[in-house]
Amino acid sequence: MAYQALYRKWRPLIFEDVVGQTHITETLKNQILTGTTSHAYLMCGTRGTGKTSTAKILSRALNCIALENGNPCNACDHCKGILEGSIMDVVEIDAASNNGVDNIREIREEVNFSPAYVQNKVYIIDEVHMLSTGAFNALLKTLEEPPSHVIFILATTDPHKLPATILSRCQRFDFKRIVSTDIAGRMLEIIQKDDLHVEDGAVMAVARAADGSMRDALSILDQCIAFGQGVVTTDNVHAILGVSDHTVLFEIADALAHHQSGQIATIIQRLSESGKDYLRLMDELCEHFRNLLMCKVVTNPKQVINADVAVIEKLVAQSELFSQDKLHFGITTLTETFASAKWVSNARVLLEITLLKLCHDYLMPPDQAIAERLATVERQIAHGVVLQDRAPANSEDTPVLPTAKEVAKKLVDSVGTEQVNHAVRLWTDILKEVSEGNPLLGMLASAVPKGAGSYLAVVFDDNLLEPMKLLKDQGVMAKLEDTVLHVVGSAVPVRFVLKKEYDKDEPIRATFLQQLIHNEALQGIMTVHD
Repeated sequence: MAYQALYRKWRPLIFEDVVGQTHITETLKNQILTGTTSHAYLMCGTRGTGKTSTAKILSRALNCIALENGNPCNACDHCKGILEGSIMDVVEIDAASNNGVDNIREIREEVNFSPAYVQNKVYIIDEVHMLSTGAFNALLKTLEEPPSHVIFILATTDPHKLPATILSRCQRFDFKRIVSTDIAGRMLEIIQKDDLHVEDGAVMAVARAADGSMRDALSILDQCIAFGQGVVTTDNVHAILGVSDHTVLFEIADALAHHQSGQIATIIQRLSESGKDYLRLMDELCEHFRNLLMCKVVTNPKQVINADVAVIEKLVAQSELFSQDKLHFGITTLTETFASAKWVSNARVLLEITLLKLCHDYLMPPDQAIAERLATVERQIAHGVVLQDRAPANSEDTPVLPTAKEVAKKLVDSVGTEQVNHAVRLWTDILKEVSEGNPLLGMLASAVPKGAGSYLAVVFDDNLLEPMKLLKDQGVMAKLEDTVLHVVGSAVPVRFVLKKEYDKDEPIRATFLQQLIHNEALQGIMTVHD
C-alpha cells in the first residue's frame, strides 16, 4: 500500500478531532442534535485550522443514519459512501479552478433535483473567494433560498474578498490559529498511535514552527521522520527548518544588552556556517524581543508567551537587561529590516548592520537614546550603584567622595560639544571619505565613534591593540581630524582608545544625572548638599 501523508492519514473524522476549534464544533453538534442547521455556512480562517475538515464532518453528520452524540458514525453506508466519494449528492468544488459563471450555473440547475441516495445534498465550495464577480452574482439567489434538501458550506482564507451580499446569507464561523500546546497535544496522540520515536523537545519545536496550522505541523513531522529514518530529534528539526534554538536567541540578546559587537559578529558567522536562514532568524529575534517586552508589561507572562516554563523564566530574567524603549526600538528595527531583506541578495549584511545598530545606544534616535541611557543609570542604581555624599572629614579609612552636585558639575563640564556629537552622527560619511583609496584605513570600520567630552573617541575592541598602534604610527589620527573638519565643518580633536580604557573613564552624561537628581523617586537614595 502506498505511503499516505500524516495530515491525510489523520484527517479529523469527528468534531472532537478538530483541534482548537471547540467554539465551532460544539455549536455544529448542537445544531445537528436539535435539527436547527442552517442552509448555508461560511468557514473562515488561516490555512490548516480545520475549515475543510469540519465541512466534511458536517456533510456526513447531516446525512448519517446512526449519529453518535452529534457526530457522524463513519460506519453506516451513508458515511462510508461520502468518505469514499462514491455518493454524488455530496459535492466538493475547488473555486480556484472552477470560478466561472458556467460552473455556478451548473450548480443552480442541479439543486432543483432531489438527492439520489442521502437525505441532504451538500455543496462544499473551497477557496470560495476565488469566484469571479459574475459567479458570485449567479450564486446569490440560490444561496439565499435553496431547496430544503440543499446545504452550502463555503470555506475561505480571505473572507474580506467576499461580497457583503454573500456574507449576509451565511452563518459564519471563524477558525482561530491553533496554539502550539494544542498542536503538540494532537501530535503526541498521533505519535503514540503510529508508534513513532520523537523527542518531547522536537514536538514543541515542530508545533511552534507550524505557526498555528495543524496541517503544517504534520507535514513538518513527516519530513523530520524521513530525515531521521523514523527517529525525530530536536536537532534534526532545527536542521531541517533552519530555525534557531532558544540558546542562540538568548545569546544574541545578551550580546546586545552588553554592547558586545564582536560577539554579535561571531554568532552570525557561526550561524552562517551552519546554514541558518537569515530571514527566519530575523523573525525569531523579533518574536524573542516581543516576548521580552511582554515580560515587562504583563503580570503573568505565561498567559501571552507560547513557551515552556523554563524558557519563560529565562525570558523574565533577561528582560531586566532592557528598557521598554529599547525593546520597542528593537522590534521596530528588526521588522523594517525583515521587510527590506526579502528583496536583497545578501540578507546577512542587513542583519549584521541591524544587530550592530541595536548594540549601540548612540545609533538610536536621539530622544530614544537619551531615554535608554537614563534607564541604564536607573537600573544601575536599582542594583546598588549609588551616588554618595562626601565622606566625613575625620574618617581616615574612608575615601573622600565628591558630592552629587560636584559630580554633576564635572559631568556638565565634560559633556560633548555639539561639534563632537555631530561628528559621531556623521561617522559613516567621515569613514567613507577617509578610507577612500587607502585599504589600511579600512581597519577603522571595526572601531566605534563615541563622544568623550571635548574630543571624538574612536574606540577599538581590546583585541585590536596592534591595529590601533599601527594606525597611530601612520598618522591616521591627524588625517582623520582633517577629514572631520571637512565633513563636519569644525575642528574636532580625535583620540584612539581601547574599549576597556574608554569604559573605565567614560562619564555618565550630565543630562541623565540631572534628571536623576530631580527625580523624586530617587530622593531616598541620593542626597545633595550645598
